[in-house]
Amino acid sequence: MKNNLLELTSPQKAILTMEQFYPNTSMNTITGKISIHDKVDFSLLQKAILLFVENTNNIRFRLQMEQDTITQYEEKFEPFTIEHIKLTKENEEETNNKMAKRIFNLYNSPLYYFATFENPDLSRWLFCLYSPHNF
Repeated sequence: MKNNLLELTSPQKAILTMEQFYPNTSMNTITGKISIHDKVDFSLLQKAILLFVENTNNIRFRLQMEQDTITQYEEKFEPFTIEHIKLTKENEEETNNKMAKRIFNLYNSPLYYFATFENPDLSRWLFCLYSPHNF
């Protein structure tokens, strides 16, 4: 059991109720993609993403279920690997669809995902958040 367990807000409870009716879907995943039309230092971008997660405590909140009660807690920051994907014309659409349909393990695991993408014409970075973060 984690210290400082917090109750869920009413909107969070509503989102998790929907999750019970439609399990293993991406219906509660928020995905954003940022395109950069210039050269990108991916090492520096990845460091900036890690700093963002380290300094934004509510993104590190995790859900916990114990005896049919769901609570949330803040997880200590631990550096993590940000996936870097080289896109081609052949794999770009498939990769975008896969990222948009990302399904999160809801309990005791990160509710965020970041990746960086590059192709010869465009650089991108992507984030996915499971929506209870936003309440």
